[in-house]
Amino acid sequence: MPSHARFTIDADFTPEFTACYLRVAGDECAFIEAHTSHALPKLLAALASNGKRPEQVRWIVITHAHLDHAAGVSALVAACPNAIVLAHPRAARHMIRPEKLVASATAGWNRC
Repeated sequence: MPSHARFTIDADFTPEFTACYLRVAGDECAFIEAHTSHALPKLLAALASNGKRPEQVRWIVITHAHLDHAAGVSALVAACPNAIVLAHPRAARHMIRPEKLVASATAGWNRC
């Protein structure tokens, strides 16, 4: 049975406030959350520092579709060609067609 490990990755949106996680079990890896595309270098660095390659990422798990949790999914999928994205059906529809989610978030920022 492979050993399991979990590593917390500070996503740096607000230092020490937003995080993603890397799970490692044997030769397979999973990311929990993708944050934004700005976190991609930190996610890939976490893989490398644990002796793993992007090709070993089997899963990208999104807990929900808020931008600080899932906006970087496409960048992470592009970097990890063997990964499968896992999301609740209500979140998955926004991952497949993000236009409505992006418009809503943009409108919120434009009001600030």
